[in-house]
Amino acid sequence: MALELGSVLIGGGIGLVGGLGGVILGHLLTGMRDSRNRRINGLQGVALELEKRRRLALDIAQHVNLGLRSRSHDEFLAQAFEIPGWKAATLALQERTWLVGCMAFLPEGIPYFQEIDQQISILMSPTNASSTEYTGPSSAEAIDEFRKNVEAIQQLLIKHLAKLK
Repeated sequence: MALELGSVLIGGGIGLVGGLGGVILGHLLTGMRDSRNRRINGLQGVALELEKRRRLALDIAQHVNLGLRSRSHDEFLAQAFEIPGWKAATLALQERTWLVGCMAFLPEGIPYFQEIDQQISILMSPTNASSTEYTGPSSAEAIDEFRKNVEAIQQLLIKHLAKLK
């Protein structure tokens, strides 16, 4: 009887340890999968923010180009905020929604996003597009730098996503 009771207790203990081990292993694997999915979703969020910035730059460049075609430089400056979409574009530039995603999932992309915002602000200035006395970076140079920064961020995203696959 004692041998049978001992066998039952040992078998129950082994089953309990095995069951708990399985539960713990399941939780660990689920946690790792969830963490991986959160990182992938976070990097996708950074990619969406990059696309928003790219569209914003295009929108602003179009506003400046069209505005300078129909108005003089001074008229454009005086009426810039009355142009449909201009105020929304400048407000979108002030929002740094990319920062949280970059801080969490792509910290090495922060300087590139900051450069992108600088290039967009250069594109916003009608002085760059219409003045011959302006000595800063031209709109064309800003667009080239913008493209380089976008490509650098895209490469970082590809590298990070490849690690997670």
